[in-house]
Amino acid sequence: MAALLRRAPRQTGGIAAGALVTNIPERGELSGVSLAPREGENHGASAARPGRIEAVARELIGWSAGVISLLLRQRKRIGLFLLPWAVLIGLAFPLLWWQVEEGPREARTARGQDLLRSVDDIIQRVLDRLGRDILFLSSIAVQLPPQDLTPEGIGGRIFASFASSSPDYDQVRWLDEAGLERLRVDRAAGAVGIVSLGELQDKADRPYFKDSRDLPAKAVYFSAIDLNVEHGVVEQPFKPMLRVATPVVPYGVRRGIVIINYAMASLLARIQKIAGDEPALSLFLINSDGYWIRGPSAEDDWAWQRPGDRGSVFRDLPELWQSMQAEPHGQWQQGSHYWLFRRVTFGNRLITAGEASTIAGPGTTLYVAVRMNEAHAEWQELEAKILLSVMAVVFAVMMLVIGVRLAGSLEREASHRRALVAANADLRDANRHLQEVQQEIARAERLSSLGLMVAGVAHELNTPLGSATLTLSKADEDLSHLERRMVEGLRRSDLTDFVGASHGNISLARDAIQRCSELVRRFKQVAVDRATVARRKMDLAETVLDADPRLRRWSPSEGIALHLELEPGVEMDSYPGPLSQVISNLLNNTLKHAFPEGRHGTMHLRAVRKGRTAVTIEIRDDGVGIPAEILPRIFEPFFTTARGRGGTGLGLHIVHQIVTDLLGGRISVESPVAGLSRGTCFTLELPLVAPDPRSAAEDPRRPA
Repeated sequence: MAALLRRAPRQTGGIAAGALVTNIPERGELSGVSLAPREGENHGASAARPGRIEAVARELIGWSAGVISLLLRQRKRIGLFLLPWAVLIGLAFPLLWWQVEEGPREARTARGQDLLRSVDDIIQRVLDRLGRDILFLSSIAVQLPPQDLTPEGIGGRIFASFASSSPDYDQVRWLDEAGLERLRVDRAAGAVGIVSLGELQDKADRPYFKDSRDLPAKAVYFSAIDLNVEHGVVEQPFKPMLRVATPVVPYGVRRGIVIINYAMASLLARIQKIAGDEPALSLFLINSDGYWIRGPSAEDDWAWQRPGDRGSVFRDLPELWQSMQAEPHGQWQQGSHYWLFRRVTFGNRLITAGEASTIAGPGTTLYVAVRMNEAHAEWQELEAKILLSVMAVVFAVMMLVIGVRLAGSLEREASHRRALVAANADLRDANRHLQEVQQEIARAERLSSLGLMVAGVAHELNTPLGSATLTLSKADEDLSHLERRMVEGLRRSDLTDFVGASHGNISLARDAIQRCSELVRRFKQVAVDRATVARRKMDLAETVLDADPRLRRWSPSEGIALHLELEPGVEMDSYPGPLSQVISNLLNNTLKHAFPEGRHGTMHLRAVRKGRTAVTIEIRDDGVGIPAEILPRIFEPFFTTARGRGGTGLGLHIVHQIVTDLLGGRISVESPVAGLSRGTCFTLELPLVAPDPRSAAEDPRRPA
């Protein structure tokens, strides 16, 4: 990039570095820092070092000044290009910065809330199923007589089958009114077994018996979640347990309770699996007394049933515990930790659905909490901000580089534009000079044509005038001879000879004068007088047919066939007389020159519309054609290859003058015809509306 920016001032006509450093102190001082060698230093090295620094400084200052000058010169166009990008980055960067600050926290909060709702839903669904199962078990116990509710009776088999329905049912029991176990099914090593009468225990002192024995029918009791105790000792390894009980009341007579011990290990594992292994998020369970069921560490779990001074929420996080007791759900922050919590109450869905009348049991409230590590999140936020800042710097540098390159390109474009303007001015001057030269050439050509015409007129008139002069001289000589004979004596034979000679002289003179008159008439046709020619609207096909009587009644007796292709309904606003003369002249020229000495052939006359503003007329033949060496001269005045046969060389010249000057079209000739080895094709392209004679005469582009 540095190499690119160093080139930019030189490429774009920027200010040279040497022109911008004339105020730098000669002793090497730059920005208040003296670069002069200190006393006692190596003067050679010191002198070389300031020299290099000064050169670098000059180059840097020159480059900076050149770039700034370049950007200032092209500031409007660069601004128009870069302003939308600058606005976009200016709006996008704060928005992304805000997203980096708030977006992850909102996402983590939403993730935590979803996690809390998922855990609550799982627990409630498990509790609902337990409540329905215990009510179902109670309905079976009500229907069996007491003698059948024994390990050996049908009740034992029913209880064993019921316990087998779920791998999480650790015990299924029936306790009588005194709290004695009368029927118990245990799960050991994954197998369900009925406990014998000798192993049944007295559970009268257990809270779940005391709290549930006086409940009404269809009332469900949920115990607090704790570790299972056997024979007064916490069972090892720990077996988290939830007990669900309901009274057995057949026909209003109490017969104790049925109870299910639900092993919580699989449910707790399932809840922990929902949280996953996210480092910034942790999931905890807390009982109604503020102790950890699932805490920050394994040592804090089940603290109220384990010896020693262990952690608890009410002691370690009293403010969080107060918030949890005050609100069913909420959030709380402590330092870098951000907490979300939700209260889970047992059995609400059963009561709402009417499947249970009463939910009993102290300490059955459960709290689910999610802790988010803000320190980890802040580090991620810092990384994102650093990345965003780097991207902003990169974009800024890219915009600077693009701006410099664009400025250089615009500067070169401006230079090229100035060069093009100068070149266009030179071209205009050259074009003006060329037009002047063309006008001079046109005047010279007209003078040359005038000279050729004068010479042609002189040549053409000289022969008949010479004949007339000779005839008159002969008549004068005969008259003098007659006068002498009258003096000497006139004889009848002399008078007869004079009369015969006079008739011959008069006939020769009359023919010569008629020849001159015809030539003068043809000369007048060369210069068409636009003001005296009739202009009107006409039909193209009818005008072509009226140009020569032979076109309507063509006789192929001479061996020449004619094919007409005339498009009907083509209306023109032009000069029918001159157009007819053009067609007649071309027709006569073809018959005279294309088919000499009785040669047979075919002629094609075609007149059709061309586009929306023009027509095309073609006269094509398959005759002898026109030699290539004379083809460029056929429209010149007095040029003819049949002068000995009465040709004057004015027919095609008159055609060219009428087509180009009066009708406003153009005429071209092709010989041989494309696709043939011989023949000639004259093509006329005429506008549907002929030009106004006055506008054509006043056209400044028309050479004088």
